[in-house]
This record gives sequence, C-alpha cells and structure tokens, in this order.
Amino acid sequence: MTPTLRELAEDAFAYMEGPGIEFDRRPDFVLRNALNPHPMFGMVLRPRLRDVDATLAAARTWFAERGREQYTWMVADSSVPSDLVEQLRARGLTPDADPVSAGMVLEHEPEAVAGVEVRKVTTYEESLAGMMLSWKSFAFTQAQIDEGAKAHRKRYELWKEFQGGDNFIAVVDGEIVGVGGAAYLAPGVYLAGGNVAEHMRGRGIYRALVRARWDEAERRGTPALVVQAGKMSKPILERLGFETVCEVHTFVDSSA
Repeated sequence: MTPTLRELAEDAFAYMEGPGIEFDRRPDFVLRNALNPHPMFGMVLRPRLRDVDATLAAARTWFAERGREQYTWMVADSSVPSDLVEQLRARGLTPDADPVSAGMVLEHEPEAVAGVEVRKVTTYEESLAGMMLSWKSFAFTQAQIDEGAKAHRKRYELWKEFQGGDNFIAVVDGEIVGVGGAAYLAPGVYLAGGNVAEHMRGRGIYRALVRARWDEAERRGTPALVVQAGKMSKPILERLGFETVCEVHTFVDSSA
C-alpha cells in the first residue's frame, strides 16, 4: 500500500527498503534493522499495539538475535495506545537526546541559494566524508564513529547501485561542508538527515541541500518533501515553508 505524506511523516522508515536492511512486518508494528550498530539504525515503527509488554519482549528478542544491543522506538501521533509515550517511560525506556521530532511536509518550491554547490555523492571518499560529518553532527561517540568508519566500505559497496535514494553533499571552495540523504518514495522524497559543518553554519548550506533535493523530487515527478526534524532543523524548515503535520517521540531501549 502506498503511504500518504502524513504516514511518511510519522513512520517514514517503515517504508524504506534497501540493501542490508531487514524487516519484520506485523499488523501491530514494524521492526527494521540496518547494518550500523548505532541505536537509530534499529527501529520499532508504526506501533498499533494491543499488548505493550509483549511487543517489548518481541522487539528485544528480535534485535538481540541480530546482535544489536540498543534500538529505537518511534512513537507518533497515530500510535496506539494513545498513551504509549507514557507507558514506555514507565517501563524505563530512555528518551533520545533530541526526544521529539516534528513530522513536516513541503509541497511548494523552496528558495534557491547562490554560491553553494550541491551534488550527488559519486565516490567512496565523498560518501565517507559525508558520513563522518553526519556522525559528528548527531553526537556519535568516538567509538561509534570508528566502528561506523570501519564498516562503511561494505555499506558503500552495497548501496552504490541502489536506485531508491541518494546522498547529496554541499561543497564550498573544494571542502565538503554539508550532507543530506534522499529516499525516493511514491508520494515524495524523504529527507534523510541534513547536517552542516559547525564552522559553516548560517551560510545557507542547509537550505541549499533542501533545494537540491526538491529539484530531484520535481525531476522524478513527485514534488513533495517529507522530514522528521529535530529542534535545530525545525526553525529553518519552517522558514522554507514546511508545515508540521505530527510529532514523533523517540526512545532508546536495550535488547538485553
């Protein structure tokens, strides 16, 4: 079934296939596991739960079987039960460092930005540089960065021919100063992150990355952008015309 833009804003990753990604799709929830060990790469999505404790047990077992120590719950406005956020807190799950994201949608052309080159990643070196920038922006620990870097060659080889998405980099004076992903889905393009080097913030680079992905969405005949925005990104996206359609609460749990 093709999701609506609202459904993407709430549970985008439930619809994102790709190399090395494994799903367990059930009527009342979706489990998603990717290769990176960071908790955000293992997810419980689209919860419509009859039994919270049984789901916790099932998720912990499933992720433990895949060697994942921690994973993430994504709880949106349409999640069931309606008090799932409170129930997960009561069971000791830890709110993420940026615990509430805004599910946002844009359906009109954002402003253009002059003086910033944005292009798709085409080499392993560009891909690794972009990922390193992202990991630092998301406050990965040095151990997580080192582990991600060691595994990145394999991930790059898996994904380089994938047609369902691209990574974009922003370049100023030959330096990669921004990165943003794009997942190509039937209703529009999901913005999978957007990060700018700290010393280059405030120069329109984030906006240029958004515009480049809008241009790609238009080229593909799906002129809409969807994103789950944290507290740093939301004000910028609001100024570009994105509308908030839902909230998504993020919790981290242990599979042990």
